[in-house]
Amino acid sequence: MPGPFGFTNAFTSGEVDDNAYDRTDLQQVAKGCALGQNLLIQVAGPLAKRPGFWLVGLAQDQAADGGTRIVAFRKSWGDSCLLEFSDSSCRVWQIDGTPLIDPGTSAQLTFPTPIPAARLPLLRWKQVQDVIYFRSIDGMVPQSLARANGGVTAADWTFAATQLTNGPWLSENSDLTQTVTVTWVSGPTTIHDNLPTGAGAILAGSQVTLLATEALFDPTLIGSSLRVRANGSSVSSMAWAPAFKYFPDNFVTSVGNVYYSTAGATGGVASGTNPPVQDQGDQSDGTITWTFLHDGAGIIDITGVTDPTHATGTVRRTVPLKSGVATSFWAFAAYSAADGWPTAWPEIREERLVDGACSGNWDWADLTRTAGFSPTSEDFTPGTGLGVIEDDDAVRRRVGTKGGRIQWFHTATYLLVGTETGEHLISGPVLDEPISPSGVVVKDLSEFGCAPIEPANAQRGLMYVTITRKTLREIGVDPNQGTFGEDHSYLARHIADRNFARIKWTKAPSNNLWCQLGDGGLACYTYHVEQQVKGYTSQALGLGALVLDMAVLPSPGDYEALWIVAQPPGGPKLILRMSDPDAGLYLDAATTYTAPAPTGVFPANPLMNGWLVDVLADGTWYADLAVNAGEVTLPDGETASTVQIGQTYPVAFKSLKLDLRNLYGGALLQAQRITEALIDVLTVLCTVNGDNPNWPGEDISTRLASDVPGPIPRRVTKRVTIVQDESSETDDHDPRITITEQSPYPFTLYAIRQDKVAIGE
Repeated sequence: MPGPFGFTNAFTSGEVDDNAYDRTDLQQVAKGCALGQNLLIQVAGPLAKRPGFWLVGLAQDQAADGGTRIVAFRKSWGDSCLLEFSDSSCRVWQIDGTPLIDPGTSAQLTFPTPIPAARLPLLRWKQVQDVIYFRSIDGMVPQSLARANGGVTAADWTFAATQLTNGPWLSENSDLTQTVTVTWVSGPTTIHDNLPTGAGAILAGSQVTLLATEALFDPTLIGSSLRVRANGSSVSSMAWAPAFKYFPDNFVTSVGNVYYSTAGATGGVASGTNPPVQDQGDQSDGTITWTFLHDGAGIIDITGVTDPTHATGTVRRTVPLKSGVATSFWAFAAYSAADGWPTAWPEIREERLVDGACSGNWDWADLTRTAGFSPTSEDFTPGTGLGVIEDDDAVRRRVGTKGGRIQWFHTATYLLVGTETGEHLISGPVLDEPISPSGVVVKDLSEFGCAPIEPANAQRGLMYVTITRKTLREIGVDPNQGTFGEDHSYLARHIADRNFARIKWTKAPSNNLWCQLGDGGLACYTYHVEQQVKGYTSQALGLGALVLDMAVLPSPGDYEALWIVAQPPGGPKLILRMSDPDAGLYLDAATTYTAPAPTGVFPANPLMNGWLVDVLADGTWYADLAVNAGEVTLPDGETASTVQIGQTYPVAFKSLKLDLRNLYGGALLQAQRITEALIDVLTVLCTVNGDNPNWPGEDISTRLASDVPGPIPRRVTKRVTIVQDESSETDDHDPRITITEQSPYPFTLYAIRQDKVAIGE
């Protein structure tokens, strides 16, 4: 018969769940494996040992529950650092894993925060330049963290509660029989038009009482705000006009605002030709100076509640009412202690900050005015109280038709929204047109539903976790306005069924989506659209550590590095940083040291005291050496110049069934089975075996007599026996190959090819 038959020369589908083992009609299965622990799929096809993790340090907070959260601060590729949040405190680490030292204290830069440990697991955020906007799933008052002067001292990092200057607002009262009367109590003198219209204004800073005809007020509203508009008789109907005679204290309307002037004389003064358009201060029309008064709507901050119909407040924006006049046009703030604060992952779109999902209105999205946000304030002005709405005013829209809580906003070419019940898009009237109050469209894209997990941009679209936490999907809208979606977990249920807890993307050349799993495990999904690479591999940290949090930052070697908070069973919480692929580190929780002269005693991180560690000393591997008093000693008087100290981690590969019948489909091959195979591998030492206990294991070693002082990794092709007794009826007719390796050296599996076929019954 012809041969040899090559059956696995690429592993670009990664691990395949046992539900799909027999789906040899799928091309993905033909390029898959059953297990690829601590291996990463290479875009060209092989499986290579993942890089190790450097030991950054001990987490500041060692509390059993919560206590630590790491946030990547990324202003640019060359201006990044890691923020380690603990109980009401934050430490700063540089991208190489060293502490950022505060010159004022000569200690690691640490600054206070208003975020307690219990809230850390609930945080959501969005960074814009030097500012991070924080939200929380439990609905804390929005906070921002601003960095100044490069962030070199604690004073350069400041938290501030966000001031909502105008909105967002709940729907305005539509029952004209329900009114609120605003009465001036103290403060700046009220202003009145001298015309019979009876128009007036209660100025900002005034103390007022509120009287409602219905039960509107309760104590939870204290600290909230009320927006009131003038009724029809409370705003002058006189519009500004050129060359028109005006008198002192006349009110005029222009561009949706109200202005007044104290200038005038007997018989009036004719106006000029330039209408007032400012939204604060004074402006001359060429003859008369007009002062901005209000935009037709005022804001009152509620300071006290007497009973359901009586309250007190402070005027924040001038109220367009004469004292004691009632209006039926009022609305409460959408964000408050009463209705909750925004909880969704925020986003920036077209110079607008996008917020939403407060407890009282969890399916509403709010976009600030264009450029309407700063480190300390956000402006959701919906237009003027006189009904003039500009394209740059705020936008408020309900998302979806099923009332699902908004989990996140995220930009992937367009503004996408994930809710508990589906996935949506917010755009202008046409996808490539800007969003505006008069031209906003909310489109339903799909109905999978989203978990409260930050999504990640990965190549062509947006990766997100569905509401069950057991499925990873991609969604996107292409430049031609076509939508697409894909399930990226159906072939790897053994990983997905452990639940996704967080996902983080490291871009090319890695193309890896790191998945923190619900049981504290770690998996890696390699995704390269052009080369059709889509596959998971399982990851297991040295020391058996569990993953508690993840972040991604640029590395000193111009890669992107995964940072994790990890905790070995019964051990302390550690902060670890993955090494660059070309750094040659294959140990976890590792440190390195270069001595000025060869020595047999090396300093180790004090955190390692009591550990048994692996040491790679000038290329020679020493296993299970004890760390005592912050030192590790090489055995038998050996010396070296450079060492890596850490924990090896197990590489384990298991193939799918090597089934010739399914591969070739011919009757001639139905009685044939593979008895020997060629393993194409880069290694120092690994063991090849099968899952049949009758098979003997075989070691593949590439060490040569000339390998002094230590072995050198080499690529070799080795023949291994799969079936010991070719005539036996008991040997497995669907053999599999397992490969194990655990050393501080690199390892790459390139291919498995059959080398001998036996004819059976």
